[in-house]
Amino acid sequence: MRKILYTIGLAALMSSAALAGSASNTFTSNATVASVCLIQSATLNFNTVATVALSAATQSTTTISVACTNGMPAPNITMTKGTNGTGTDAAPVRHLKNTVTTDLLTYHLYSDSGYSTEWTNTNVLFPTTPDGTYQTMTVYGQVDGAQHSVPAGSYTDAVTVSVVF
Repeated sequence: MRKILYTIGLAALMSSAALAGSASNTFTSNATVASVCLIQSATLNFNTVATVALSAATQSTTTISVACTNGMPAPNITMTKGTNGTGTDAAPVRHLKNTVTTDLLTYHLYSDSGYSTEWTNTNVLFPTTPDGTYQTMTVYGQVDGAQHSVPAGSYTDAVTVSVVF
């Protein structure tokens, strides 16, 4: 009897092995890479500014860094005229405002070391084709000299830098 059960068990095992199979299917993977830009900026500090008659302009620099998705068209980097500015987006007149009084100190932001191309809120192109890494640009600032009517004190302004892509 044991021999018969053993034989039946072996036959069942071989039968199920013969019936064993496999099935498969394929799935796809996908992703979309978005056109994105990130921006970082640092404070532009003019330190101590002399405003007495015949004083020379005070210059300083800061940097902005922008990273955009590799291969996308070069974006535009724009700057507002600041919270105390006047003029137009294309021809801003920027002012640092006294933190206690309403007195204003005129200053300018330039995109070149010759202090000749004012950085505006109109299109200024990114310096290179985006490659996914941060590209750093220097911002050249200059407080006009001989602003003798401005009293001593602390002056500040906030300029918004934007990446338009």
